Amino acid sequence: DLAILSMSEHVIITTGSFGWWGAWLANGTTIYYSDWPRNNSTLSKGFVKEDYFMPHW
Repeated sequence: DLAILSMSEHVIITTGSFGWWGAWLANGTTIYYSDWPRNNSTLSKGFVKEDYFMPHW
């Protein structure tokens, strides 16, 4: 599945690692839900978006 994703020009990802790797391997246009994690949630404490989402996404 990742091999097929790597040949894509556009990827829509979820917040999981499978989608992240598919988007990274594809190296094209990536669409993701940018309001994750929600502000003031337990996941948002210490979370730096730039560490997870690539700048060109």
